Amino acid sequence: MPKAKGKTRRQKFGYNVNRKRLKRNARRKAAPRIECSHIKERKYSVSGPHRLRTYMVENHVEDYKAMAHDEKNCYQDTPKRIRNKINVYRRVYPAEWQDFLDSLQKSKMEFEWLVYIIPAPG
Repeated sequence: MPKAKGKTRRQKFGYNVNRKRLKRNARRKAAPRIECSHIKERKYSVSGPHRLRTYMVENHVEDYKAMAHDEKNCYQDTPKRIRNKINVYRRVYPAEWQDFLDSLQKSKMEFEWLVYIIPAPG
């Protein structure tokens, strides 16, 4: 019985094959998604880049140019980009943002009270 013709011959390029889809499907089969309910329902706290934004707002209030020049700006964001990130954080986490503002206002009031009690030397 003769051999099958397609096996020994050089393969021609298949133009009608969706390589992107094939690669994506192979990647999905290799690493299936985790379906743990406790991971999906996880609540996110203020950490990582959000902590950096709160640090920037604490120290520079709304001076985005100073935030851009701050040494902790490791992402080298421009003033406009920092402003946009802070606005996104305000929209996405309004409750956390309000808690942060309340704590900032409280600490500011405590600082003013300390300045009133202990005058600056001079």
